[in-house]
Amino acid sequence: MNEKSQVIHTSHQNLHERVLPSLLGEVFHVTSGQAFRKIQETGFINSNKGNTYPLVFPQSSSNFGTRNGLVSLIDLRQKSYDEAEKYAGEGYYFLRPKNDWVEVVFLLINPNFYKDLKLQSRFNPRLEGKNYIAMEEIYKGTYVPEIECWYPEKITLDKLSKVLIVNII
Repeated sequence: MNEKSQVIHTSHQNLHERVLPSLLGEVFHVTSGQAFRKIQETGFINSNKGNTYPLVFPQSSSNFGTRNGLVSLIDLRQKSYDEAEKYAGEGYYFLRPKNDWVEVVFLLINPNFYKDLKLQSRFNPRLEGKNYIAMEEIYKGTYVPEIECWYPEKITLDKLSKVLIVNII
């Protein structure tokens, strides 16, 4: 644990109200506690191209980012609490991807690296970065509408601004 880490203990019932405010305005990667320990060992977040790691969801193997060697991220920079809560509850379970996860880790990207993000072309162009991907390309795979973006290479730990560790009790 270091100064970039924060631990939150919460129940499943209070997950949204305890965690979501810390994620608004951020871009982040979500992983399990077990996978986070591997990330700490290797020093980076890697793409899951070739299904190197266990899939969280079966459709993850056909995800646009995964198929193209990109690291999948959630982008809540321009989302309100209500909008983010809607996405978290409509099948895009980024707050707790699997019900058996008792530790969920959110790896927040340092804003200095937002310029490198690969964005859905329907994202508002006011967002930093000029790396918009045509929706015609994205439609060739699965993706999370409106809030998923990607990083073009492995993300080293120095590119993180914060690590939010959520223990679900």
